[in-house]
Amino acid sequence: MSLHQSSQQNESLASSKGSGKIGYVRNPLGRNVRHRAARFMLLSCLGLSGWVIYLSLSIPASYSTSSWRVAWVGFDIGMLMDLVAATLSVWRKKASAVIYLGVLGAALIIDAWFDIATSSGVDLQQAILLAILLEGPIAIFLFWVSHKMLRRIAHGIALGEIELDPFDDEPTKV
Repeated sequence: MSLHQSSQQNESLASSKGSGKIGYVRNPLGRNVRHRAARFMLLSCLGLSGWVIYLSLSIPASYSTSSWRVAWVGFDIGMLMDLVAATLSVWRKKASAVIYLGVLGAALIIDAWFDIATSSGVDLQQAILLAILLEGPIAIFLFWVSHKMLRRIAHGIALGEIELDPFDDEPTKV
C-alpha cells in the first residue's frame, strides 16, 4: 500500500467514525470503571514503591533455601504452560493470544533478570549471553507479534468489521 493510499484509508476511517482519531475505539468499560481502575492502579504503584523501599532495607544480602529447585522449575513450568496457551491461541486465531504473548515475553525478561542477578563467575557470563542472544530477542519478538495483533483487532473494531463480546474470547466479524 502506498503512502497516499494509506493516508486516504486513515482519513476515511477517521471521518467514518467521527472521532478525528485514527484507530479510535470507544472504551467498553465506561468512564467510572476506568477511573476507579486508574485510581486503584495509582494506589498500587504507591504501595509497591513503599514495599520496594522496605525490601531494599530489610532483605539480607544472601539467603539459602532448600526450595531453590522448586522455585526455578515451577517458574519454567509456568512459562511452558503459557507457551502452550500462546501457541494454541495463535494457531486458532484467538484474540487471547495477545495476552499470552505479552505474559510470555514478560516472563522471559524476568527469567533473564533472575538468571543474571543470581549468578556469578562462568554462570553469570552464560546468563548474560542467553539474555542477549536468546531470551531478550524472543521477548522482543513476542511483544512485537502481540502489538501487531492488537493493532489489527483495534483497526477492525474501528472500521466496524469486528465486534467484541466481553464474554467471548473470539472477536466476531460483523
